[in-house]
Amino acid sequence: MTGTIGLRTYRTANAMSTITSPLAAALKDGTQDLHVAAERHPLQQRLLRGAVSRDELALYLHELYHVHLSLETGLNSSNNPAVHAMVRDHHLRSPLFKHDIAALGGTIADQARCRAARSFCGFIGDAAAADPAALVGMLYVLEGATNGNVYLARALERSLGLEPQAATRSLDPHGADQRPRWQAFRVALDTLDLPDADAARVIAAARSTFRAVYDIADELAPQSP
Repeated sequence: MTGTIGLRTYRTANAMSTITSPLAAALKDGTQDLHVAAERHPLQQRLLRGAVSRDELALYLHELYHVHLSLETGLNSSNNPAVHAMVRDHHLRSPLFKHDIAALGGTIADQARCRAARSFCGFIGDAAAADPAALVGMLYVLEGATNGNVYLARALERSLGLEPQAATRSLDPHGADQRPRWQAFRVALDTLDLPDADAARVIAAARSTFRAVYDIADELAPQSP
């Protein structure tokens, strides 16, 4: 199968790919449609308005906790050079999710509660074993989400009467370092020495991650007909 992602022309199924733009720009262009769809999901809009309860927020963070934990497990166990080049300590945020869930009065189960999150956690595990470079695409989506999650955190603190960072550390993990860390992440993407086929799989994994984020939101708060 062939297709076009921004300025990248690629083939799946391990066929050759041609790259004509830096990876960070290709990831942004190649996921834009799914990024917009995920941001426009009703659950995301409710979060942005602060229109959720503490229990709803705790459940949402619980599902994200398991996604992040699965990704961190894969990242920490990988010997892939691209993974090692990208990961920093501040990208590993499962302890922040645990803190926030507890602060909201929630509990952590052994696995995600919704089917979409469990399925995606399995997908991450499979990628870690068979296609570790794909983990970079997943990290791109979850790390990029912090840019918008800063605004979610402020809205939720206001609506739920939370002290700053009392239960929103997982949404706003970088504080004043948000912008420089994101810029550094983009620079690191562009300096990766990836074969074209691997770069195409990074983008495909990022698209799968956006679909998973959408599916998790849809299972937690289905869209109205």
